[in-house]
Amino acid sequence: MTVINNVPRELKPCPFCGCEVGLCTDSEYHMVRGDHALTCPFLDDEPIASADEWNTRALLATAQPAADGEREAFESWVRREWPQAPLSFVRDALPKNDPRYGEYCDDFLQRAWVGWQARAALPVQELK
Repeated sequence: MTVINNVPRELKPCPFCGCEVGLCTDSEYHMVRGDHALTCPFLDDEPIASADEWNTRALLATAQPAADGEREAFESWVRREWPQAPLSFVRDALPKNDPRYGEYCDDFLQRAWVGWQARAALPVQELK
């Protein structure tokens, strides 16, 4: 339980790696801190405005898996931007019930994929 402005607030776990997090507070901003997995794309030095902002992000990122075709779109983008990317190296020798099954072996590539999925899970806003 975290206390912000004398109000207790429950923070949701990290939506990317599932670790428990806490809030470090300054007079101007807050920062989420946790014992994140090495493959977690979240960086502890990212300021947030409130616990609600973090909890909303956690809900958006865990709302649903990436839509069909997202991995293909991601890999197509990676091939354009990073032609030598190690896309063929995935953790497919692990048991299928292992949470890391199917992840990219390259940490940078895996973090980019997790970020791509989080972006894909955001609600689409129509331009007016």
